[in-house]
Order: sequence, then structure tokens, then C-alpha cells
Amino acid sequence: MTNTQPALKAGTVLLVCFATVWCGAQSVADLAARARETAVKGKPAKVYTNQDLKNAKGRVSQSRLSKADAAETGMPSAGPVVPVGFSTAAPNEAFYHRLMDQFQAIEDARKNLAQAETDLIRAESAYQLAQPFDVFMPGMPGNVWTIEREKPETIAVRRERLDAAQLVHAAARREFEDAQRGRDALLREARQKGIPAGVIRRAESDWAKRSGS
Repeated sequence: MTNTQPALKAGTVLLVCFATVWCGAQSVADLAARARETAVKGKPAKVYTNQDLKNAKGRVSQSRLSKADAAETGMPSAGPVVPVGFSTAAPNEAFYHRLMDQFQAIEDARKNLAQAETDLIRAESAYQLAQPFDVFMPGMPGNVWTIEREKPETIAVRRERLDAAQLVHAAARREFEDAQRGRDALLREARQKGIPAGVIRRAESDWAKRSGS
């Protein structure tokens, strides 16, 4: 009887501990179940509309997702963020400088053409002055004398210079015409892209001042 009593006490202790743990587990499970029921029966979640946002006080911030984050979360990306300080005047200023550069190209081509015309006139004059000419002499046999001004070798050299001057003049004229066509193309581009007329007028005015000085 004495040996059985300690074993009985130990069994009783184990049974009490097991019951306590089991009851605790049941209490936690019951609490979780009741919490879920309360959430289901409780007040539904608030759905915010655009009107709610308009009536909200303070500033409402929007978060932007990168393309990588959007791919991971499945949410659409907000797209590229426009840098602060971006101005639509940038394309207009770029066109202004392009037009000014084209005015400069026309001016350079005009000067080259003027120089080519001067060189051509000189080459033509030198060649003509090197040519022999006839003199009418009344009472003389044949009545005409041919006067040689330059040697044939000299005349040949002057002819080559005249040919070269003609080629240079033709190239300078094409360059000048191409520069003018480039300006016309820019003006057509301005109309197509909606460049304000004020940008063109400013470029023309500034160029007039620059070329006049």
C-alpha cells in the first residue's frame, strides 16, 4: 500500500498538468475563433472614393512603384517621373539655336560666293587680256595685223585658272543655295512641330543685330 501511493500521486500530478495544457490550448483556440467571428460580424472596411479624397484635409501622398517592384507585386507601375523643373521652353530654345546656326551657314556661304564671283571676274579678265587681237591697218597688205600679247604657254595657264575659277564659283553657288534650302526646311519643321512664331522672330531679330554689327 505504501509503494502504490507515490505512484498514484505522480499519476495524479501528470493528469493535472495535461489537463491544464489542454485547457490552455482550448482557450487560445476559442479566443482566436471568437476574434474571427467578431471581425466578420463587425463594421465592414471603409471604401474610399475620389470624393473622399477631395474632402480629405491635408496632403494626400501617392507612392510610385518602379517597374521592378510592380513586376513583383503585380501592381501597375506609375511610369517615368517627370523631373521637377522641366520646361517646355527647352525645345523652343533648341530650335532657336538651330535657326541661328543656319543663319550663320547662309552668311558664310554668301561670303564664299561673293569671293568666288570676284575671283571668276579676275580670271576671265586675265584670260581675255592674254588673247591676241587684230588691228586694222588701211593701205597695208591684208589691212589686218594680229598683235600677240602673251605667249601661248601663258595663255594656256590663264585658261586653266579660268576653268578652276568657274568650278569654284559653281560649287559656292550650290553651297549658298543649299544653306537657303536648309533655312526653309527649318521653317517648315517649325510649323509642323508648333514652334511659336515669336521664337522665329526673335532669331531673325537677333541675327539682324549680330550681322549688322
